[in-house]
Amino acid sequence: MSDDDAPSPPRTDGRPYRVGYGKPPAEHQFRKNDGRKRGRRPKGSQNLKTLVRKEHARMVRLRGKDGQVKQRTALAAMVQQDVAEAFENHRVRARQFDLADRYDAEDEARAGARKSEALAAEDAAILARYLPAALEEQTSASAEQSTAHPPAPSLSSGPGDETP
Repeated sequence: MSDDDAPSPPRTDGRPYRVGYGKPPAEHQFRKNDGRKRGRRPKGSQNLKTLVRKEHARMVRLRGKDGQVKQRTALAAMVQQDVAEAFENHRVRARQFDLADRYDAEDEARAGARKSEALAAEDAAILARYLPAALEEQTSASAEQSTAHPPAPSLSSGPGDETP
């Protein structure tokens, strides 16, 4: 008898327990009524994306040049500060131009997509009006053509292929 076939110590109910594939030793098994999800993010903890979004959405109070207190989101305050700083620092200015170019290009792409969707809907309406009339014309023209010209006889190539 090898070591793998040796039964481990008896279980609490007194029956022997064989260790093997899918049957770990009793000391390495999950405990009863332990419903933890191992290897996962703990309940209630948040990932970086969620934390950043929450911080950007947080309302902050700013004192303007006129002395009045204004309330804005943290993201709006950062953009405002970044734009104001761009007038003093050429590196920040370059970054602002890059951001403006990127977001303008994204906006133009979205507008182009909306325009093409509207054009597609307009094209569909035109086709819906045009197709029934075009099909009717085509069927009437083919009917006139078939009555004007009888079908041409087929050429037979050998015995037994004669047409009546």
